[in-house]
Amino acid sequence: KMYYFDPDGLEMPKGSHVIVETARGIECGTVIKENTLVPDESIVQPLKKVQRQATEEDLLIEEKNKIREKEAFDICLEKIAQHGLDMKLIDAEITFDQIKLIFYYVKKQIEKQFLFFVNALLKADVFKKILLNNKF
Repeated sequence: KMYYFDPDGLEMPKGSHVIVETARGIECGTVIKENTLVPDESIVQPLKKVQRQATEEDLLIEEKNKIREKEAFDICLEKIAQHGLDMKLIDAEITFDQIKLIFYYVKKQIEKQFLFFVNALLKADVFKKILLNNKF
């Protein structure tokens, strides 16, 4: 999905990486459209500014987050099987700032077993590290 940000005077070529603040937190994004004047009706207000161009260190953080997302996804799949839940895990994402770990899933109804499942996820070591310590 494409989001608009105020470049705040920065020239950002297509394909470059930037650090931005979204509703989910701080994220590293890829520029998919060079600086362009956009009509007000196409923008969700208030238009947030690009915080900065991404550095090499930022890109390394993104790489590490992708590895952790895969680990979190695999652990979540294990927990779904252990708890015998009728749900389909779609994806796991960690925000760039490592504040949020988000699971996307499809489930027809919430049941008591699901609450035990969520508790089991919170007890998994990798999630403790991600959610509580913010250190890997």
